[in-house]
Amino acid sequence: MLAAFLFRVDRAMLAGLDAEAAYESARERLFDVIMGRLDRLGPHKEAIRAILRDLPRDPAASACLTYGPFQRSLRWMLAAAGLDAAGLSGLVRLKGLALIYLSVMRVWLDDDSPDMARTMAALDRRLKRAESMMALVSGRPRRAPSADPETA
Repeated sequence: MLAAFLFRVDRAMLAGLDAEAAYESARERLFDVIMGRLDRLGPHKEAIRAILRDLPRDPAASACLTYGPFQRSLRWMLAAAGLDAAGLSGLVRLKGLALIYLSVMRVWLDDDSPDMARTMAALDRRLKRAESMMALVSGRPRRAPSADPETA
């Protein structure tokens, strides 16, 4: 049942994507994808809270979600944001997205505001941190160098 539910949420998330988002940065696209997914989950917040509370007591459900449908959802979120999930860099993206998504979901579960401001702020902070870390790992500068040689 959990796998079927996640599949329905994935389909709704993918159907709700904005074609114009292709012109945004990868971080902005991923922000839109994750927030779109959380929007689709909104009507089921109490059920999700109960599932997450009981998940540690159900190893079969935990394994199913961790290694099956949840990984598929992460891959689809990356693909929807135009990010590759293949190879070593893809594996790093998948693991990083899992950490970001699960930590933001904890904020989302307690965010009862209509505009989800706390959730959006938490997601934005985590995505910015991940973007900085990926730039650092890839050797790219995090910001453009200054034109002034004395401040560079």
